Amino acid sequence: MTAFDELTTLLPPPPARPPVTWEATEAELGVELPADYKRLYHAYGDVLWCNAFRLLGPAPDEWDDLAARTHRARGDLLPPEQLLPQWQPPVPAGVSIEPAQLIQWGAHEGGDYLLWYPGPDPAVWTIILTNVHQSAWLFTAMPVTDFLLAWTTGTLDLAGNDYFDVGHYLDGEPPYYEIDNPAGDLADGESIRVQATP
Repeated sequence: MTAFDELTTLLPPPPARPPVTWEATEAELGVELPADYKRLYHAYGDVLWCNAFRLLGPAPDEWDDLAARTHRARGDLLPPEQLLPQWQPPVPAGVSIEPAQLIQWGAHEGGDYLLWYPGPDPAVWTIILTNVHQSAWLFTAMPVTDFLLAWTTGTLDLAGNDYFDVGHYLDGEPPYYEIDNPAGDLADGESIRVQATP
């Protein structure tokens, strides 16, 4: 069973997702985005995962739009040489935290960043998490769907950094997501919550 199959079994996607087209977003960023991410976004859209973060994609609202948030993050994130010495992360070989090279794929409710360092093969881009102050860092090389499954189920290797532990957001509850606009129609969509069965 793939990570996508496991995730959609654990937390079934909302019905009636609006169609998603990626061409303009990919052209603006100058890269082809990972296929697993596009499949995940097509299934779930910008749901709020475990009261923590949303996926970003092509959206009319700049706060939900992947390209717009990437440009904003590149302007807001400090370059490595401006970080305090104690906040300098041990960056994996072949990876950069130079803001101009990063893509923001997720938006944390508290302002933290879910990023990619894009390499030549989108299937194995490095995922980078950092908090709004850039004092906590997590690097992991896996597809976003695998990451999301591991994070929501509490099995993600946090490398000793519990800042990003899903338990902080769940407070003992099973994993869940919420969506404000499940039908993609602000006039008629009612918010829903989907929770895993314990």
